[in-house]
Amino acid sequence: MLSEHSLEERVRQRTEELLRSRNALQAALDGERLLRREQRQFFDMVNHEFRTLLTVIDSAATEQAMFPDSDVSAQVGRATQIRRACRRLTALVENYLVSERLDALRFWLRISQAMVPALAEDAAQLVHWSNRHRLRLLLQDAPATWPCDPTLIHMALSNLVDNAVKHADAGEITVSAQLDGEGQLELSVADEGPGLSPEDVSHLFGRFERGDRVDQTRGFGLGLWVARRVARLHGGDVRVTLLPDGGTCFTLTLPRPSQPQRRAATHDSMVEYS
Repeated sequence: MLSEHSLEERVRQRTEELLRSRNALQAALDGERLLRREQRQFFDMVNHEFRTLLTVIDSAATEQAMFPDSDVSAQVGRATQIRRACRRLTALVENYLVSERLDALRFWLRISQAMVPALAEDAAQLVHWSNRHRLRLLLQDAPATWPCDPTLIHMALSNLVDNAVKHADAGEITVSAQLDGEGQLELSVADEGPGLSPEDVSHLFGRFERGDRVDQTRGFGLGLWVARRVARLHGGDVRVTLLPDGGTCFTLTLPRPSQPQRRAATHDSMVEYS
């Protein structure tokens, strides 16, 4: 009788050990899948940024080659476009590729005090690369600084500006920064049309999703998805508003982070304060 109880106890213990081992293995596999998915998403984001800037360089160089102009100022303008894009590509390599973020299980947010007007002005420079649009900056109500990951927020805001440049009709593009009624930072990009259909709005932020005008514009359907992903990593979001005059406004909201901790895990990311 004792031997039977002893055998049953050993079987029970062994079953529990096997169950723990199976759970540990499953957790390791889930972690590996998450790592691969996060790294894939990261490379998708960087790839989108590279392609946008390479398009600018290619367009400026093609225009110079096909339509040579004796006007020195026009040539200087194209060269300036190329140099700006090249500097941005260099920053991509330095800030994104050579980074321990690629080795982390999840994205790292490097929280520091970003200079809000300078960040908005830099992202808005994409409008100057378009011959069809004029830039309007509204930064008088912007806070001087804001705690966030400047690299990722610059990427997100640049994607919103780039989306407007690609899809909006000729006219004015407005980039603004201000605090909302709840004390959150709002970074907005508004255009003058043609606007979006309700069907477009319903799936606008999906990966590889684009609107009905896809045949008329370049892009890979990642820009808005990236912008919302970055905003949500910060605890914020991106919303779209259809303007009465037919234009569209995308607004990225950023709450002020709570009391800093050295490393605080969130559902989607890790946060490092500096």
